[in-house]
Amino acid sequence: MNKRTKGILLAVTGASFWGTSGVAVQYLFGETTVSEVWLVGLRLLGAGMLLLILAKLTGRSSTKALFSNRHDVLQLVLFAFFGMGMSQLTYFAAVKYSNAPTATVIQYLAPVIIIGYTAAAQKMMPR
Repeated sequence: MNKRTKGILLAVTGASFWGTSGVAVQYLFGETTVSEVWLVGLRLLGAGMLLLILAKLTGRSSTKALFSNRHDVLQLVLFAFFGMGMSQLTYFAAVKYSNAPTATVIQYLAPVIIIGYTAAAQKMMPR
């Protein structure tokens, strides 16, 4: 399989899983009393563990090197909580209080809203 075909296949698979997860989360919030905070924590912890296991099994990267530098560990933890955690939490909260399609549209419009706000605040057009 060439790189282009593999890239297209991985992009389609990733998008399908991501779309399916929104619908699954909407179902969970409608049918159970699952909290979005608990779900985000469980999901990210599980994904992190799977990635570390996969990295160790494939031998493509040194997992020890990841945790050897305090500065790198601090950056990783900060990104995990404030980057991925908050992104997932706000998406799941939007799904909980509206629905998966609305949350998806809002998430994809966020960069446009940020650029518009920044342009208005700085009183200049984006470059």
